[in-house]
Amino acid sequence: MDKSDSAPLPPRKKSGVLPTLLRQMNVRRVLDALRRLGTVSRADLTRVTGISAPTMSKLVEELLASGLIEAEPEMRYATGRPSVLYRLGSRSVQILGAVIGMRECTVVASGLAGELDERRCRTFATPDNYESFLRALAAELTTLACGFEAPALGVGLSLPGLIKSSTGEMALSPNIHYLDGRRPGVDLAKLLKLTVVPVQEEHGLCLAEQMFGAARGVEHFAMLDISDGLGMGVISGGRLISGSDGFGGEIGHMTAKLGGELCGCGNRGCLETVATDLAFMRALTRREGRTLTMDEIIAEAQAGRLAIAPEIGEVLDYLAAGIGTIVNVFNPAMLFVYGRLFEVRDGLFDQLVRKVGEHALRPSLQRCRIVRAQGNKRLGAVAAIINSHFNTLGPAFSI
Repeated sequence: MDKSDSAPLPPRKKSGVLPTLLRQMNVRRVLDALRRLGTVSRADLTRVTGISAPTMSKLVEELLASGLIEAEPEMRYATGRPSVLYRLGSRSVQILGAVIGMRECTVVASGLAGELDERRCRTFATPDNYESFLRALAAELTTLACGFEAPALGVGLSLPGLIKSSTGEMALSPNIHYLDGRRPGVDLAKLLKLTVVPVQEEHGLCLAEQMFGAARGVEHFAMLDISDGLGMGVISGGRLISGSDGFGGEIGHMTAKLGGELCGCGNRGCLETVATDLAFMRALTRREGRTLTMDEIIAEAQAGRLAIAPEIGEVLDYLAAGIGTIVNVFNPAMLFVYGRLFEVRDGLFDQLVRKVGEHALRPSLQRCRIVRAQGNKRLGAVAAIINSHFNTLGPAFSI
């Protein structure tokens, strides 16, 4: 054997990469645990995350200093021993959300736990051009943020239409065309000097249901938005299916009625022209010869002053066919439906679920629960910025 073969190896240089990654993962573990569990003690965090007690003590102190978590006043357990409880920051930091709709825009402020308070909510009419839209949105968000002393970490921007994931460009907004080709997230960030995360509204609804709603811990589910348009988000294996450009889920623009009504996308007979709240409103408006809002339809129908057949039956038929397609193609464990259509009369949602059975494969439908969404687009905007901020702090880790 050559002497060089038996020579000792040079000492390995220490790398900061692995400790840094472990620290980031531990930070994310703590934040995700608090998001899931609410208010808990340091001992509970140690037990749930598997992080050692000394490491947890350091992490908690760092997170307290950053404002990402807060300490509750001392509480006593049954043993009589006082224990400090911790939660995600709600007084020390704030995050902002904005929901863009074809008729109105809404801005909200929240803490990191996603709690929404109507007192921290502002609504204004959607402007008719891009420059006015940006100015109004920036002004409303600034006013909202200044009403609370805590620093703002960023803005979640819920947008209707296709957002190119690589650039943040609105490739198409069927109902607000002045957004087409624009980058509202980038432009708003320049005005506010804050991080702005744009999210397709259905994808935001998915995140809201996954983070705060009935989809917590559900690996495979779909979200169907039937409000102004018809959009879909799909979570498979715990991850959002977004497609190569971020356009995944646009089931609303598959053709449902050949030669049908002109859609905002430029095609005719799209599913969203026949199977949404807006389609129902327009059908009743045409029949009645007067403009009707969804609030008016709900109030008049419930009071017995407005007949809703046959329009409601046609909308439910098309919607059931669309849901059947989703069940067959994506095989979700749960499917959430977001919209106001079912407020018009008791029993409409159950009627829809029964109709889905006429279109979905029986084995797939047997394993799929179809329910109404618990979240909303405001919560979707908030969830988008919280999720983005957590991702910058460390990779997600299942607890």
